[in-house]
Parts: sequence; C-alpha cells; structure tokens
Amino acid sequence: MYFLPIWFQAVKGVDAEKSGIMSLPNIGSVTVFSMIAAAVTQIEGHYSPWIILSSVLMAIGGGLLTTLKVDSGHAQWLGYQFLSGIGSGFGFQGPVIAVQTVLEMQDIASGVVIVYFAQSLFGALMVSVGQDVLTNELLKNLKIQLPFMDPRVVTDAGASGFRSSVSAADLPKVLLAYNAAVTKVFYIPVALACASLVGALVIEWKSVKGKKAEPEDV
Repeated sequence: MYFLPIWFQAVKGVDAEKSGIMSLPNIGSVTVFSMIAAAVTQIEGHYSPWIILSSVLMAIGGGLLTTLKVDSGHAQWLGYQFLSGIGSGFGFQGPVIAVQTVLEMQDIASGVVIVYFAQSLFGALMVSVGQDVLTNELLKNLKIQLPFMDPRVVTDAGASGFRSSVSAADLPKVLLAYNAAVTKVFYIPVALACASLVGALVIEWKSVKGKKAEPEDV
C-alpha cells in the first residue's frame, strides 16, 4: 500500500496531503479489522481461520488494485483498498497469537521477536523491490507511449511534479504510462499473498484456550 498514494498523486493529480487522506480507508480497515480478528479469536479460540482468510482477501484486494485505470472512480479505489486492508487486518496479529499459543513459555519471547523482525525486514525489502519495478516499468512505458521524449522529464519531476514538465498534449500518454507502472507494482503483494496461503493452510490448528481443535469443531 506504500505505492497507492503515489498512484493518487501521479494519476489523480492530488498533492501528498490529499493522497494520504485518500489512503485512509486502507489504514483504517487494517486497524479496525485487526482488533476484530483478535477479539473474536480470544472469544472463539482459533486464529488459523483468520490467517487463511487474510491471505485470500489480500490476494483478491491486490488483484483488484492491478485493474485500476486512469479514469477509475471512487468506487474502485475505495473498495479495492478497503478489501485489501480488511485482509491485512485479519492476518496482522495472527502469527504472534500463533507463536504465543503453540510455543513453550520459554520460547515465546524469541518467537515473537522473529515474527516482528520478519515483518519489518521483508516489508522494507518489498518496498525497495516495488520501487525498482515502478522505475523500470515507468521508463519502459514512457518509451512506448512517447518515444521521442526524454523520460527524465517525468522521472526527475516526481509523481506530483511532472504535470508541469510535460505538455498538455503529452499528459494523457504520461498518465497511461504512470498508471501501468504503478499497477504493475501491485502484482508483488498479489504474489506474496498467494504464497502466504501455503503457510496459512499448514499452520497448526490450535485453540488459544489450550484445546486442540477436533474435526467436528472446525
């Protein structure tokens, strides 16, 4: 979701402040639904369904974000990021709850640290990967759309500044190039969400109340 505000700035032409406001549905849904999943887990006992549902919803939400167009309206970019945020929220605390449930008391602290370390490390790495994809795709798309224009006119100006650097005639093609580049980045979380489903399906099905789930309880 780091690149969604970039899409708002580049394609929709809003400033950084407004792009942050337009991203609030994702941030808010992550927060709210992470609390909901944690609360229901404490009541019902099982964290595994939420982790599985998280992978599924994140993959669907990310897939929908790849379909964004230059003329996509509020219904699209609001709904897609909201769905993705719900998926992220459902799975946000699941791994930590699983560690606290499955591991022995003396191993819980180490397990929690490893989970948070992995989340922070790979989150940072994927932002870097996404930035490389965005840059390379943007350069490629600009060469296709405007082969006689120096792409540095766009790339050096940034997502919110290139509009004053290109002509009105060229702007629609630049927007198409930027839209295609940013939506290409969204394939990364789709792939990662699909991959996470493998781990979600094989995670130990255990109740936080200390009782293993029997087949009739599932």
